[in-house]
Amino acid sequence: MSSKHEHVIVIGAGLGGLATALRLQFAGFQVTVLEKLARPGGRSNVIEEQGFRVDTGPTLLLMKDTFEETYRAVGQDLQQRLKLIQLDPHYRIYYHDGTYLDLFANMAQLAQEVERLEPGSRERLFRFLGAGAKKYELAMDFVVRNYTRITDLANPSALTRLMQTRAYENMYRQVSKYFNGSDKLAKAFTFHSMFLGLSPYDSLAMYSMITYADMALGMWFPMGGIYSVVEDMVRLGQELGFELRTNSPVQEILVESGKVSGIRLQSGEQLLSPTLICHTPTGDWLMTTTAKTTPING
Repeated sequence: MSSKHEHVIVIGAGLGGLATALRLQFAGFQVTVLEKLARPGGRSNVIEEQGFRVDTGPTLLLMKDTFEETYRAVGQDLQQRLKLIQLDPHYRIYYHDGTYLDLFANMAQLAQEVERLEPGSRERLFRFLGAGAKKYELAMDFVVRNYTRITDLANPSALTRLMQTRAYENMYRQVSKYFNGSDKLAKAFTFHSMFLGLSPYDSLAMYSMITYADMALGMWFPMGGIYSVVEDMVRLGQELGFELRTNSPVQEILVESGKVSGIRLQSGEQLLSPTLICHTPTGDWLMTTTAKTTPING
């Protein structure tokens, strides 16, 4: 895929689909984004009534550097297009006995809060965050790589680090070992797994990387809500020249002689393209030019 103006179809106008479309359009491809719903955004959507806006999906932004890199990749500056405010504290956690804990981005304040709730926990907090940093580094090593062959999964170094960090252990039990007072701090530093729909009592310790990303890398709020990011990505895409079609559910991927030839919408309309980018059933993105005919559930 190198020729200018080659047509690419992206199925799904969530943040991932829009980011992919932006990069391809900027690289010189002609991109059509198909979205089955009435507006783009996917899980990031919004309700607007009587002058008020409420995000219906994610409401906070983590790992801001990933968004900044996406904008840089298409010649833009995220901070010039969107106003992002860093939140501090991130949360106030209330306990049944009337006590509370503020989770600050400022490490000195966070340590002071932890010490206030459970005296003697300051050093254990920093040991916990250090362990989280190692898990984050391990996880990101897999996240930022492409996997084109099964052998790409073979990573002896990652296996060694997996054993060293014990990321395969139970999350709640491992975090509890860092805080040997009551279970208040263990609860405060494990609930983040619920953002992925996982109970901290059942999930792997690897997911404490989310807590680390939250605490160490900062939490941000785009003025106008998370949906303002979606709106700006759509505006940027239109400036670059991609086509966004909403209310366009895809019924089938078309294949000729073992190669993708396009898609058929539920309306019966066919769009032809040798290259298709879509979600897999596991939620990952897949780019394909060869595949069997595959129905896509609306």
